Amino acid sequence: LRARLARPGLGAVALVALCAGTPAMLVLGTVATVLHGATPIFHSAGEVSVAEWLTRNGATGEVVLCEQASGSFLPAWSPVRVYLGHGSETVNVAAKQGDVERFYGSTDDGWHEELLRRNGVGFVLHGPGERALGPYDPRTAEYLTSAFSSEGWELYEVVW
Repeated sequence: LRARLARPGLGAVALVALCAGTPAMLVLGTVATVLHGATPIFHSAGEVSVAEWLTRNGATGEVVLCEQASGSFLPAWSPVRVYLGHGSETVNVAAKQGDVERFYGSTDDGWHEELLRRNGVGFVLHGPGERALGPYDPRTAEYLTSAFSSEGWELYEVVW
């Protein structure tokens, strides 16, 4: 046994190399994410400010309409719910993704109001991700009022 352990076979060497590779990949992946400041590890100051404002001023369980990346972040920081969030935690995610794309991608205020009412939405977020989806401008909507703004992130409260 002592002689066998002193000169391990090819199989033992391969097993050790394979087992050592996994932790190395995890460490390198984490270092790369930190160096690049990528989401979901890092969030902009504006997005964090919106979440903090919602924590102080939003009602527990209030529904926020936003795109999926923000929808995955906000409930982790605030006591709010989102219309579209983390894919595996959102019921009917494909349909809701389509609704969000249509909401921010159109100027049909009748459809916008109907979606907000039907889903009990209390706030509409308008940040970089939402602006990238289309021409929707919440400043022109009579059913919204500006609630908070910080560094390119705007939050509007639904008023009926």
